Amino acid sequence: AFTGNVDDRSAANDQVYLRDRFGKHIELLSVTPDGAAANGDTYASSISADDNLVAFGSNATNLLGNGAAANSDSTGPWQVFVRDRSAGRTYLIPSVGSDHTIQAADSPVLSADGSRLAFSHNDGAVAVIEVVDLGTSGTTSSVATVSLPDGLTAQDVVPVLSGDGSTLAYATP
Repeated sequence: AFTGNVDDRSAANDQVYLRDRFGKHIELLSVTPDGAAANGDTYASSISADDNLVAFGSNATNLLGNGAAANSDSTGPWQVFVRDRSAGRTYLIPSVGSDHTIQAADSPVLSADGSRLAFSHNDGAVAVIEVVDLGTSGTTSSVATVSLPDGLTAQDVVPVLSGDGSTLAYATP
């Protein structure tokens, strides 16, 4: 998966795509239920080993469809989404480890088996890494929340998960 701008539907914003190296097909993944491109920028894609799940961050407001917005405007907070290619659905990943709305989510990363997702975000004045268990039909449950040292923001850390999602590592400046 990669982020860029390669098709006419998304001329104004960077989108997430998947390129089949053998068939040379490029699939737009940051899409609404009806196939329209996200109306905000997307970034930092991560893909499961079986190519079914793709996680990414976006400030788009139209990815959930039916008038439901992940945030109030496309310049607003960055949220984390997971695209389930086999189901043809995009899910918003809520902050399940805190009582706050995710602000400035960053660096979403999937485990190779697609069972867990880690991402960093600002929880009030504290930067945290959250690991969630990805259930069926887009349900999530918190596995761990790691508070980071004072002075770091979500953009300062890069989480990494082991293949089965059981181990979290992260890099800071």
